[in-house]
Amino acid sequence: MSNLEALLLGIVQGISEFLPISSSGHLVLVRYHLNWGDSLPLYVGIATNTGTLLAVLVALRQVVWDTLLGVLASLRFLWQQQVWPRLASERVAAAYVDAEAPDLAGDAGVTDEREQRRLQAFRLALLVIVGSLPTAVIGLTLEPFFERLGTPVPTSIALVVTGLVLWFVPNTGHKTDPRAITWRDALLVGIVQGLAVMPGISRAGVTIGFLLWRGVSSDLAARLSFLLYLVVSFGVSILGIGELAEANIALLPLAIMSITSFAAGYFALIGLLRILQRGQLHRFAPYVWTVALLTLARVALT
Repeated sequence: MSNLEALLLGIVQGISEFLPISSSGHLVLVRYHLNWGDSLPLYVGIATNTGTLLAVLVALRQVVWDTLLGVLASLRFLWQQQVWPRLASERVAAAYVDAEAPDLAGDAGVTDEREQRRLQAFRLALLVIVGSLPTAVIGLTLEPFFERLGTPVPTSIALVVTGLVLWFVPNTGHKTDPRAITWRDALLVGIVQGLAVMPGISRAGVTIGFLLWRGVSSDLAARLSFLLYLVVSFGVSILGIGELAEANIALLPLAIMSITSFAAGYFALIGLLRILQRGQLHRFAPYVWTVALLTLARVALT
């Protein structure tokens, strides 16, 4: 692989991973339109995935840090106060899952703002864990099937579907507290993320879109979506270490792909967060439709 190809792949992956336009779909179409063959080496995905993983960690470092601290602090609090029986009680359990009355203040002896933030971070972490389970199952069992659909026509059709999701998605929702998101929502968004392994279906687009449809605010939907991505991305990087060792390729193309996907991904993620704040996710729909139609036209002509 040339350094120029590595540079282009890193940029494409970094931008399309976080903007709701499907990174896997764009890699399929880049191969098709540039005549790079039917598939890319596995190390390409691993190297670019590492870059985008680091982009999330840097861009959302405060969210990630708060979530980790919330988990540790909440576990310590539960241990010290021995409130497991109260958390299991009907009243407190209802407060955790009730989308309309998520406030725990008074039920578990937590009244100040700091403790509320801790419980919110703890809840967000639990939602990520619950949502990651169906994603892992679907990814491990159905990924070979979806990979066979990584050709121009199925990918273009999937891009059209992504565009429809983006066009009709609500601007935002009223749920700003993670405790307002139910376990069922977490499981369903995990399933949606697992199905997004199909090239052309945007992981960011469909997961954020689903949460917006469930009444989650755009800010919270983005946080949960990208925390879910962190788990998946970290797993891919760990599983791919052995593949990189066996690939026996030059370090420079790997470094180029990782660095460019990190840089492009960081700015794409910051841009997406601003777009979500303005409720303009639908603006990406015409782009993915255009890419899909141009690809289908070329396939028909050739």
